[in-house]
Amino acid sequence: MKCAVEKLAVYAAQPASTENIELNKILDALASEFIALDVSWVKPIQRRRLSAFAKMILSCAHKVNPDAQPMPIIFSSRHGDLHKTSDLLAQLQAQEPLSPTQFGLSVHNAVAGLLSILTNNKAPIVALAGGNNSINSALCEAYIQLQEPEIERVVVIHADQTLPELYQEFADEPQVDHCLALVLSTNPEVINQSTTLRLEQSDGKAKPGVVPALRLAQALHEQESIELSGWRLHHD
Repeated sequence: MKCAVEKLAVYAAQPASTENIELNKILDALASEFIALDVSWVKPIQRRRLSAFAKMILSCAHKVNPDAQPMPIIFSSRHGDLHKTSDLLAQLQAQEPLSPTQFGLSVHNAVAGLLSILTNNKAPIVALAGGNNSINSALCEAYIQLQEPEIERVVVIHADQTLPELYQEFADEPQVDHCLALVLSTNPEVINQSTTLRLEQSDGKAKPGVVPALRLAQALHEQESIELSGWRLHHD
């Protein structure tokens, strides 16, 4: 199946330091594409409660859908808002009372749900976590949904942050705050005018030592096909 990349937004924070050559190449290649964080469209009373994780997601989502068109949301993240969860766990360990609001905002689908509330989007939301294959899972879910006749466009959002210091020893991929948002469409007119993608099963392996979502953004930016852990993404 073929679909069009109707809109694309990508954000990444510049790491304090990294010796990862592949990551540096990706960040350099995408430097002109990175958006600035902007949640000015969110009401101040709601904006002041947003975590850095939420600001990345809402900024990218608004960039690809500024008119808040209702469409299904597919959200993926390997760790979710782990900084918020880590703080809550520390409070539990210290036997301190937890804030119900902070707890509610720490669950995996919280920001995707908040996005739907802020934009009055009543379309379905899917929240996924699949390790370092999370963005792959989101793309597969998007392709599945786009096969439904009544679904013509979906929003795919992936976000992750640098692990909290307590968990840094478990990191198995480069650490950088990042977010990617795509609007994928099967509208024939859009397909004829936009970058198109085909997703096929593959025995190939993704390039090690990279951030999958940023590698995907680079491939779209440079119009190349890539391997994503069992899937080949063709750029037409």
